[in-house]
Amino acid sequence: MQAVLFKIPGQEWRWLGGMTLLERNLRLLSQVGVEKALVLHPPGDRMPLFTVPRTLDMEVIRSPLEIGTADPLTILPALHHELDKPFLLLDANLLVDHRVLATMSRQPPPAFMILGNGVFPPPWRVGMLAPRHLSMGNEVFHKAQRVSLLSVAGSGYAADEQAPPYCEKMTSDEDLQRGWRLLLDRVSQRPADVLEKYVHPAIENRIVTALCTTAVTPSQVALLALAFALAGASLFYQGWLVLAVLFSWMTILLDGVEGKLARLKLMVAPLTRQEFVTKLFSENLWYLALAEWFTRTQHPAAWSIGVAMVVCVLADQVLGRWFLRTTGKPLDEMSAFNQRLRFFSGRRSMYLVVLLAGFLAGSSLLAFQLVLVWAVLTLALHAGCAALHLRRKAT
Repeated sequence: MQAVLFKIPGQEWRWLGGMTLLERNLRLLSQVGVEKALVLHPPGDRMPLFTVPRTLDMEVIRSPLEIGTADPLTILPALHHELDKPFLLLDANLLVDHRVLATMSRQPPPAFMILGNGVFPPPWRVGMLAPRHLSMGNEVFHKAQRVSLLSVAGSGYAADEQAPPYCEKMTSDEDLQRGWRLLLDRVSQRPADVLEKYVHPAIENRIVTALCTTAVTPSQVALLALAFALAGASLFYQGWLVLAVLFSWMTILLDGVEGKLARLKLMVAPLTRQEFVTKLFSENLWYLALAEWFTRTQHPAAWSIGVAMVVCVLADQVLGRWFLRTTGKPLDEMSAFNQRLRFFSGRRSMYLVVLLAGFLAGSSLLAFQLVLVWAVLTLALHAGCAALHLRRKAT
C-alpha cells in the first residue's frame, strides 16, 4: 500500500507534540502497512527534518507540485507515473487518529472519510483510492463510498475507549491548541484509582508538555523513574519515611509521564517490555524495606506484614492477568461495580497516601497494618468478582 500527502500553498509545516504533523502522519501510515509515501508540496518549499530518533520503515519521496486550494483532488491525473498500488490520500497538516487510517486502509477503493457536520457536499479528510481512479480527478469523490468518522471502531487500546476518534485540519494557532488537547486525551491511559483520575493528569500533562519538544526520550524517563523507585526503597530502609513516600510517589508520576511521552512521540521505549516486572519489583521493594526498618526499630514481627503485602500484591496482579487471558477482558471492566471498585481498591498510590498520613500522625506501624488490611480486602474482592464472572460465563 502507498500514500500521498499534500501540502496546500500558503500553509506552514505545522508542529505538534514534538514533531511536524507530516512526520506524525508518516509514522502512523507506516503502522498501517504503507510502504511508500509521496509528499507533494509547493515548489520552493523544503520538507522539514524528522525529529523522532527512530527509523521510519517506508520509502518517502518528495515531489514539488502546485496544488489547488479549492479542490486537492484535481492533482490526481498528474500522479499517473508515481503510483502503482492502492493509496491513502490526506493533507500533510492533518491531525489524524491511527484508528481512522486503520479503518480507511481496509476500505475497498474508492472511499473517503467524511465529517458529518451538515454541510453538503460533506468535507472529506482521508481518501482510499487505486491507480485506476487517478484519471477521474475530482469526479472520483462523487462515485466513492463515504465512511463516516462516527463509524470508526476502537482497537481495544485503553485510551481509544476514552477518546473519540478525531480527524482535524491544523491551519491556525487555535487549531493547534485544540489538537494538543486531543493528543493529550489520546495518550492518557484509563485511570487506575482516584489519584490517577483527579490528581496525576494535570501534573503529568505539564511535564509531558515541557518534555515533548526536547531530546528527552521515554527510555530516559523510565530510567529516572527506576532511580526514584530505588531511592525510595533506600529511604524506607533508613527510616526517612516522609521523604521515601515522596520519592515513591514521583516514581508513579514518572511512570505515567513515560507512557504518555512514548505514545505522544510514537516511540516504544525499550524498557516497556519489562515495565510490568519493574513496577512490581519497585513496589514490593518499598514494602520489604519498610518492614525491615520496622523490624529493626519498633516491632520484630513487622517483617511478616511486609511479606504478606508482597504476597497480596503479586497474587492480585497474577489474578488480573490470568482473568484477562482467560476472558479477553480486564476484570475492572466486567461490570459497573468493578469499574467503581477500581477507583477505591488497593493500589500503590493509595497505599502511599495511607502510609504518609500514618507517618505524619505518628502511627507508622498502624498505617502499615491498615495498608495490609486494604490489600487483603482488595484481593478477596477481586477473587470473588473473578469467580462470579467466570461462573456466569460458564452458564
